[in-house]
Amino acid sequence: MAVDVERIQSNPDQPGQHIANIYLLGRWQPVRSFPVAVDCTGHRRAALVEGADFDASGSVAGAAWTDVPDTDPVLAATCARG
Repeated sequence: MAVDVERIQSNPDQPGQHIANIYLLGRWQPVRSFPVAVDCTGHRRAALVEGADFDASGSVAGAAWTDVPDTDPVLAATCARG
């Protein structure tokens, strides 16, 4: 798994939250990617897949958030650069 830290997106109306692309690399498999919302303040992340959207304030809606420790590699990489 790799986080594209060069293309992290942020919304000034949602401080501490960022969107990053995640790349899944596997032997003998094609590379897959998908966007992930990362909440640096709340220590959680959510894959932005079918059903996920944004409300009028720019908050992520319809996504399944997962609580993660502050040592989570996706959280750490995204929050360090976002």
